[in-house]
Parts: sequence; C-alpha cells; structure tokens
Amino acid sequence: MRKRAILSLAIIAVLMFMVATDAAVASSDILGALSRGDWDYVLKTGRQEKTVNFAMWSGDRVTNSWVDGYLANLVKEKYGITLRRVPMDAREFVNKIVAEKQAKVGDTGGTIDLLWVNGENFKTLKEVGGLFGPYAYDLPTFKAYLKPNQPDVMYDFGYPIEGYESPYCKAQFTFFYNAKYVKEPFKNLSELAAWVKANPGRFTYPMPPDFTGTTFMKTMFYATTGGYEQWQGDFKADLYGKKVGQTWDFLKGIEPYLWRKGATYPSSKAMMDELYAQGEIWWTMSYGPLDAKSMIADGRFPESTRPVIFEDGSLSNSNFVAIPYNAPRKDAALLVADLLCSPEVQLHKFDPENWGALMFYDVSKVSPELKRKVAEVEGKMGPSVPGSAVMSKYAVPEPHVDYTMALEKDWVDNVLRKRK
Repeated sequence: MRKRAILSLAIIAVLMFMVATDAAVASSDILGALSRGDWDYVLKTGRQEKTVNFAMWSGDRVTNSWVDGYLANLVKEKYGITLRRVPMDAREFVNKIVAEKQAKVGDTGGTIDLLWVNGENFKTLKEVGGLFGPYAYDLPTFKAYLKPNQPDVMYDFGYPIEGYESPYCKAQFTFFYNAKYVKEPFKNLSELAAWVKANPGRFTYPMPPDFTGTTFMKTMFYATTGGYEQWQGDFKADLYGKKVGQTWDFLKGIEPYLWRKGATYPSSKAMMDELYAQGEIWWTMSYGPLDAKSMIADGRFPESTRPVIFEDGSLSNSNFVAIPYNAPRKDAALLVADLLCSPEVQLHKFDPENWGALMFYDVSKVSPELKRKVAEVEGKMGPSVPGSAVMSKYAVPEPHVDYTMALEKDWVDNVLRKRK
C-alpha cells in the first residue's frame, strides 16, 4: 500500500510538472470561441500546447497500444502535440476531480486534460460541476456526422449529456467461448444456468464494480426480472426492491458452480481473459464484440474462440471522452476530442487488426470511399465476431445509471457477503 501511494504521488508530480510547462487558456475564452463557431481560435491556441494528458482505464493491452501508437502519432502529426496516456481507474480520476472541485482549484489548475468516461462516472462529475462545457455539439466532426437529438448522444446510461462529453466508441456486450471444449453454447438465461451447473469451474465473471462484471450482472438483472423496458427512465425504487431479489437468487444459485466454487471472483476483465487464455475457464465476456478477433490476432486467445449474443438481451451503449473543468489545456483536448469523432479515426479503430471498437455513427452518412473501406473491414471479420444482424436483433439499452449504482452496492450485500 505504501509503495502504491508513493507511485501515485510520483505520477501526480510528473503531471504537475507537465502542466507547468504549458500556457493555459481560460475556459471562458474557449467557450466564447466555440459559441461563435470560431474553431480557428481553438486550432491556433491548441497547437501551441505541448501535451495532452489522457486519463483512461488501461486494463486492455490492445486499447493501450492503439492509443499509444496510432492515436498519439496522429495527434503529433496533425497538431504537434504529445498525447500522454495516464493509466487511471475511473473511480480514481473521479475522486481526484471531485476533491479538486471541493478545494476550489481554479479552472486551469488541474493535471488531466481528457477523460475516457461514461455512465455513473460521467453523472458524478457533471453533477458536481466537474466538467468543462458544453462543447461537444460545436466540434466540427460532430456537426458533420452527428445530430444533438440522436438518442446515443443525448443520453449516457439514461442520463442527459447536454454536450458535456463527446463520442468515442459504441459497444455491445458479447460472450465468447472456446469451441474446442464447448459444443453447445448457452444463448439465454436458462441455458446459461444449465451449462454452468453441468460444467463446474469453467465459468465466472469479474467482481463488480469492475465494468465487465457489472455489465454481466445487469444482463442477468434484465433476464431474471422480465426484460429491459421496465428499467428505462428514472429509478423506480419500489419496483426495484420488489424484483431485484430474483437476480440475487439466480446469481447465488450458480455461485457454487463457478470458478473456484465461487469462493473468489476475478478482480478484473484482464484477469478473467487470462484465465480463459490459459484454459482454466471456457468462457469470457466483453463489451467489445470485436475484442476476441484482436486477442486472437495478438496470439492471446485460441483461434477456436466463438461469440454468443445473449438472446434475453444484449446490453449496448456508447462511451465518450470529457474534459475536466480544471483541465489546463482544454483547447488541445478539444482537438483530440474532435479527432476521435472523425471518420478516419473511427474506421481505424473499427478494424480488429488495430483495435476492434465499433464505429460510433451511421455509416450511411459518410463518403462512398469510406463506405467501401468499411465494407472491406467487415469482410475480414471472421468467425470470432458476431454478425451485425444478430447484434441488432438482441440489442437492448442500458438502464439509468442509478440502477447500476444500486446493483453494484447490493451485489456486495446480497451475493458477496452471503457466500456459503
């Protein structure tokens, strides 16, 4: 714990040094330029910055490599800015920014320029005034390819965005199995329970609040309580209290048949993926339907990996980037945010040989040349990627973020602490 604290202090010290080397432009000046449609001002001042510190979950090697390689090189080439990935769990940077807001740190006094966020983390920061904006609707690429009234850019886990974060990726929850061992993969709730009990020790899920573990739990929540429709909109405390017990009963029912008999859970998606790669478990899961393709290409997953889209509802969502209220280089962060919305970047990360993250916007709005390139990428997906038709058929929206927060808390009380 002492070593971790020292390391965290060292990272913060380095970030503070990098902040001190760049000049900061006031938030009001940048917002004024955006409201006037003066993107040239943002380009001019942003290019004068030296760095952008991008705080993001860094538990996936493929994603990290894409940011450190392709994206960083592109930012450097276009703007002369060094993009620095700062490995930081979302809860860590949320707590940091909230504390700085409470301490009344000024609007250029922070150390982070850009965040990878969605859901409860975005809600927490927005509600305490921890984010810069609104800015998203004024990005040139947003104006060209998106509309502010599209549902996927209006709401984030049911919570209004209002221009305080901009698009990065889309995703859909996907199960993956090793076809070498699994001959009849489950596709719904009853089949999942039957398979787990017939194959003890070969299935598990990450411990919430790990993002993937929480997503699995929400998938089971929908399936055990009668579907997603009732959980859209604001939090319904009475209905939740009446029905959520069915979810805990199901999860406790399969727990003795999980990896290590449910005595422990993987601490992260990365740990679960490693168990899968080693053959200890025969299933893994991801919010990226193209993730397995990338992992196979990287030599980490077996080539016999195949996908399953859950027929009782496959959660889908969008994720975003946001700018802290006290980011010292908001103008440079805006340049990166705009670049992330561009067809060039969206297509590159869509290719599973690069990352395998779904494109955010409707391909029908892009140029014929880009449509051709998208078709080429889709043509080489292979058997580890679910088909777009089945993904569309079973896709369901995320519940309001308040359900996510309640489920994470209640899982600890009703599953973790009640293990036999």
